[in-house]
Amino acid sequence: MNANAELLEINKRIPQAEKERDVSYLDAVLDDTLMFKRADGTIVGKSAYLSSVKNEVNTVESIDQEVSGIEFNEHNNAAIVNSIVKFTGTRSGKNVQGIFRNTRYFRNEMGWKMFVWHNDKLSAALHCVYLDDTNSEYARNDSNEMNGVVYQEKSLSSPASPDMRAIKVRFESGGHTRWHYHDGWQVLIGNEGVGFVEEKDGAIMELSGQKRVIIPPFVWHRHGARRGETMIHMAVTIGKTTWDVESKFEEQAAVAVHEGQKLQ
Repeated sequence: MNANAELLEINKRIPQAEKERDVSYLDAVLDDTLMFKRADGTIVGKSAYLSSVKNEVNTVESIDQEVSGIEFNEHNNAAIVNSIVKFTGTRSGKNVQGIFRNTRYFRNEMGWKMFVWHNDKLSAALHCVYLDDTNSEYARNDSNEMNGVVYQEKSLSSPASPDMRAIKVRFESGGHTRWHYHDGWQVLIGNEGVGFVEEKDGAIMELSGQKRVIIPPFVWHRHGARRGETMIHMAVTIGKTTWDVESKFEEQAAVAVHEGQKLQ
């Protein structure tokens, strides 16, 4: 069996071993130095992981995996295996389901052993979700991340994980976000009214009726309603958000931005 086929077989077997609580198999393919970063951000080693597999409060009702790629180093003795995993089960007494990205690092020293395992949650939903505007409800966002009057869509069906959000936001006259960036892409789609998107030390763009503004990762920006307008936009955001809530220029935005001036 060649290296690609061998690693493919190992990685197909790992989810089944979790479901069957086959600790002996998992023990055999995990390096003693294993570092496992869970989807919740916690990091555990081999012994803690195997203990969780044995723990009867942790169940696997269903687990489906697709290996999306295997990459080798030039000597074919180290590899990265990428997989997408659909999971439903119980963790620490709580029901858990979702779609996860698993990145697993292996090295071959007298047999393939996994030494790093990185698990990212992509979605809490396992199936397509239909939403229409009749289901939209808004709640005021009074956090320090907003300036002025801003309402945010509240929907149990809309994705709202740290990795992906797709929600509508309503800004009253002059209301806007504070400076922030995302570590993934964001697309803002205008629905009603007239608003703006401003890039820090960059351009100011109008956002209105079905216009779109695409914001790359790690670009400082803010967005909101033009003075005298109520603006609603759909924000589709990938990645976590970092806020600058200490900016000295926030109070100028409601006037300067809407007059087309560039803030200094």
